[in-house]
Amino acid sequence: MTNIAISTHGDLKKIYKFKQRVDSNFGDSFEKWKENVLRLENTADQKLVFLEENGEVTALLCSSNFLGAPTLVRVINFDALNGYITKSIFDSLLDAIGGLAGIKHPTIGTSILSTQEVELELMQSMGFKEVARYSNSELNFLDWEITEIPLEENFKILSYNDTLKSIDNFDEKFYQLHEEIVSCIPESIHHEDIGLEAFTQRMKGYAHHRDLSFFMLDDENLIGLSLVKIDGKNASTLLTGIAKKYQRQGLARKLKYHLLNKCKSADISKIITHNENDNVSILTLNKELGFKKTVARLILEKNL
Repeated sequence: MTNIAISTHGDLKKIYKFKQRVDSNFGDSFEKWKENVLRLENTADQKLVFLEENGEVTALLCSSNFLGAPTLVRVINFDALNGYITKSIFDSLLDAIGGLAGIKHPTIGTSILSTQEVELELMQSMGFKEVARYSNSELNFLDWEITEIPLEENFKILSYNDTLKSIDNFDEKFYQLHEEIVSCIPESIHHEDIGLEAFTQRMKGYAHHRDLSFFMLDDENLIGLSLVKIDGKNASTLLTGIAKKYQRQGLARKLKYHLLNKCKSADISKIITHNENDNVSILTLNKELGFKKTVARLILEKNL
């Protein structure tokens, strides 16, 4: 029996099993993955719709707002078992949540690994074009030796939780730093300033780990951040950057060393990072630190 359905919370276990089948890099525990799904429902208007045959999920379409921004890009990610990666199945799943007519965005985008050749060919046949390419790299902490790098006297690095407790107007300062760092992301990656109130609300449900995410401070000024997500024994970087005024002083290197040292001390097994291919400086730094490239991730878009 074949069935297309918009997922409810009761469907999440079978969708999770499907994700494990189609994504060899998928390592989240069910509880962590479920927590992330529920978070994205609230912050990014995420919807999951799936094709089911005889009780098993064979194809899944995930639709959400890019980075929670409500008007710029609607992200449509499509995963399917071999034999189900077809335009007709993609269209049927999309139609179940309103089709293209229901998308109130000027652009739709998707993210595909370079190894997903069939999915890539399908998206290109539907008019999606590559706008950015990211290098995925990972560091195994068995290869990492903790090395302390001293900071200048006026700088300090604190965990997210400790920063929250120690400075005034944290939300506003975090928002300003975040916007400055994100504004440096290449033009091919969209960003929408949603304002302080919405940003603060979104961050309350964000996926970063508050004891292993860090801020760099100059007195009470936030000048850098490195946010990571933890899934079991694995860490993934979400956003790392230094305020423009403080760049080219070696501070990103010191912040990254601090992050890696703390992750190893917390018994994390490996950390995964994602950087655009044009970001030569951070790719060079990652290589020097021992990160090894894995598979590339392609960002494709189609204007509506």
